[in-house]
Amino acid sequence: MEKILIFSLDGRQYGIGVREVERVIRAVAIRPVPEGPREMLGLIDMAGRLLPVLEVRSRLGHPVRNLGLDDRIILLAGHHLVGVVVDGIVGVDSMEALELRQPEDLYPGLDRSLAGVGRHLGEMVLVLDVSRLFGQQLLAAWHELALHHDRGRVD
Repeated sequence: MEKILIFSLDGRQYGIGVREVERVIRAVAIRPVPEGPREMLGLIDMAGRLLPVLEVRSRLGHPVRNLGLDDRIILLAGHHLVGVVVDGIVGVDSMEALELRQPEDLYPGLDRSLAGVGRHLGEMVLVLDVSRLFGQQLLAAWHELALHHDRGRVD
């Protein structure tokens, strides 16, 4: 039974598969990267390892805003470890409990970054497909940029 991590952005709920999550951390200082891609907020230092943090708000139709003290960073697992900033964590639920429906069942051609649409405690949850949302090539490029900055780092 696959579990979904549910998070919020501007009062709306989104989900991603728990298998795609390395961990969730409190917001920490994000170091901007000069001339970095606009989709990347910057880098964070996780136990001596620099990780890229991606800007997800505008990709999901929300206004970009400054990092807040109560924000969380979801570290996405996989071939390339990257972070995304969210307003907060709502909880974890099973796909079955969310009664997920395929986006195509709701409307043909609905946003390709969605894996499904469900409900959690009466609220709509848009479950995201992370690889389609960011694209594997972009994830690899951001990870390579972080490695490049990590090698050139002076402490």
